[in-house]
Amino acid sequence: MKEMINCLQEFEGLKEAERSPYLYTHGDAITDNALVFPLIPHNGVAVLASSVQLGKDFALRHKSDANMNTYETTLADCIKMMNENYDYIDLVAQGDGSIVAKAGVRGTSVNTSRTSPPFKPANAHFEFATNAGEIHICRDADKLALVSVAITYSNSKIAVVKSGNNQIKITTADGDSIFVDLATTIKSTIQNQKEGTKLITALGLFNPNGLSPLASPESVVVPR
Repeated sequence: MKEMINCLQEFEGLKEAERSPYLYTHGDAITDNALVFPLIPHNGVAVLASSVQLGKDFALRHKSDANMNTYETTLADCIKMMNENYDYIDLVAQGDGSIVAKAGVRGTSVNTSRTSPPFKPANAHFEFATNAGEIHICRDADKLALVSVAITYSNSKIAVVKSGNNQIKITTADGDSIFVDLATTIKSTIQNQKEGTKLITALGLFNPNGLSPLASPESVVVPR
């Protein structure tokens, strides 16, 4: 039976510095193959322009809060753009990996057999969102990881360990234990945190074969 290939919808999970070049590659490819993707929601010209804008906003993002807000808005627009293009490319490709490749994006088999858990999350870190008290827990993309789990707390006496193939054990400061059985969530977002709260997170990735080693981003204090 022919293997079915879909787009690896990886843009949002790429390292920040890799996103603008990725858009450029995609925009260049769909320009060269415009006849293959005639009704793509965002054509090569639009994607290339977004690549340039994202690169500029990325370079300036730490200059001020306004620049950071501009960067986050541009990035959100690019994520929406890529998700729409991914869906269209998959529709055109109908499982043909050679057509997916013509869009300048990587393909992944929906029938790929995963034989081991993911690796320990790489580059795990916090990013403050624009809303007060809202924080994103970020990591590098891992094609073996279907979803992630994040356990966040502010008491340093709490311990979090992997206690089973699909289970995490939390021991509280007074010795009580809490077990977390893994489920499927897409994005970890911490909301409504009070100013001055110190956040400590244990982050794991998992797939049907189990749970990766846990990563602990450097702790942060809610600034506002």
